[in-house]
Amino acid sequence: MDEDLAHDPGWQWSWRTLVVFVPVVGVRAATRTAGDPLQNLRNIFSSFCAAVVVMGVVVLILGDLDPAQADRPGLSVPVVVIGSAVALVLQRLLPRPLDGSGPETLAASYRSRLFLRIALAETCALIGFVSFVAFGPPWVYAIGLVGALVGLRFAAPTRANLRADQDALGLAGSSGSLVASLRSH
Repeated sequence: MDEDLAHDPGWQWSWRTLVVFVPVVGVRAATRTAGDPLQNLRNIFSSFCAAVVVMGVVVLILGDLDPAQADRPGLSVPVVVIGSAVALVLQRLLPRPLDGSGPETLAASYRSRLFLRIALAETCALIGFVSFVAFGPPWVYAIGLVGALVGLRFAAPTRANLRADQDALGLAGSSGSLVASLRSH
């Protein structure tokens, strides 16, 4: 397994990587980039991380949407906390184990699971944003942001997460290399 991780290209940040922090444009740029598929996957992941930060900037800019109307944190906080908790529990329960029957299926099952986990993590931030718009106050978005960051950390294609997935594959009886599969498919 350590030999497999030795072939991990890492995150390879450069000035060109900064474009992934522009939502929508970053995803398009990352998917059109020829190169290492694992690095492209990490760039796409980074653009989703940037999206929750951009949402937070929008909340800061908007501030108090209607100063005449009283904020209702008694309603918004439970909605965000419960919604985020459900999304994070689903993130742990829904994804199936990786399919190590072949390199193509291994890479495809990893990508599917990654994007499902990202979607569930982003749900926390979206619930926070909608609760801010519907009930206020602006700081309620921070609760959803924390849930999103926890979920994104769990979903991230980091070396530690790849090692854990590779170990799980080994326990399931698969000898396939996750990093090699992700880099070639």
